[in-house]
Amino acid sequence: MQMQIRSRGIPLTEDARRRIERRMRMAFSRYDGAPGPVSRVRVAVADAKDDAERQGVRCSVLVTMGGRAVIQVDERDRQLDVAVARAAERASRAVERRLA
Repeated sequence: MQMQIRSRGIPLTEDARRRIERRMRMAFSRYDGAPGPVSRVRVAVADAKDDAERQGVRCSVLVTMGGRAVIQVDERDRQLDVAVARAAERASRAVERRLA
């Protein structure tokens, strides 16, 4: 599985990149070798403000299965790790539904 992590508007440390990659690999590792495998996961994190102008992070995940993009998930939270975990879980469930 190929992994691409991008950041817009917020700096990502190497530690944060490793945490994002580890979380995504954990979420999708159960599908290795399954029909229509997850071939690529693209993660984009960006600065996001809510209606009250509070700081936050948006995490977008695009999952490619069998050579075509089929799943896109967006999550927002004040904390990077929370947004990433929620997006990974939602995308993983969507892959599971697609394979069922």
